[in-house]
Amino acid sequence: MTNSGSAGSGGDDESPVVKWWKRPTVVAAVTTVATGVIAGWLQQGGLSLISSFFEDDNRSSPTVTVSTEKEAACTTWRLHDKAPVVARELRDNLGDPTSAGSSDRLSKILDEVRKSTGSELATGQWAKVTIQGKKGAAVVLTGLDVAIKKNLKDPGTLMFVGSGCGGAVTERIYEADLDAPRPKFKIAKINETGEQILKPVDFPYKVSSVDPEVFILNGISRGFSEWTAKLHWVSEGKEGVTEIDDDGKPFLSFPEAENHWFDTYTNTLKARGTP
Repeated sequence: MTNSGSAGSGGDDESPVVKWWKRPTVVAAVTTVATGVIAGWLQQGGLSLISSFFEDDNRSSPTVTVSTEKEAACTTWRLHDKAPVVARELRDNLGDPTSAGSSDRLSKILDEVRKSTGSELATGQWAKVTIQGKKGAAVVLTGLDVAIKKNLKDPGTLMFVGSGCGGAVTERIYEADLDAPRPKFKIAKINETGEQILKPVDFPYKVSSVDPEVFILNGISRGFSEWTAKLHWVSEGKEGVTEIDDDGKPFLSFPEAENHWFDTYTNTLKARGTP
């Protein structure tokens, strides 16, 4: 009887036995069949099923459009330089006040100077937010929270720029005291000009693709704040939260200038409150 475990059974090496299901021809055949089955399933709607897992929340969530005040006239600038330096830059670019030209030219120059001096606008005051549901999906808006990103007690150097300013906003207004320990949005009962808002309606609201809702968000700060808002909603049995911001950046809030005023009628820097 030959001992198969003996080391002296001749000098030839025997090839190892490969299991039949591991043979290359079998692996290749199975791979081909599996690939064909998956491809057929995808063509029959499997791809849509996979996509639905990722797109479902997006389909339920509301569409949110934000527009902030980018007009450099008739507003307060937060300066990153001394007020006389910025005022001189404005005077040099505006030229003779008696030949100022159109309001479009004035706005263009003010915006260019604001950007070149690094001055900021309070985008977090009177930010207009339009909310609507996607086609075929009604959305119930259940609440609105504030998320503070940065809060400073000192707003820095502020300068009001403009002359002969006015106007009012009549949309649904929500205000938040950003200096409070736990800031919360509350529906305003008076508008920007101090007029009473008749029967203000608070959350919840129902929106659809044909019935949107428009909010004005007003973040009030006696210092300097960076913040976003979080909109809570329910659609098709699902709850969600959508962050509202200024095109990917936080909103900025600071008070109106009390000391410096650049008068665009005379192109001079004045103390706020002087004629």
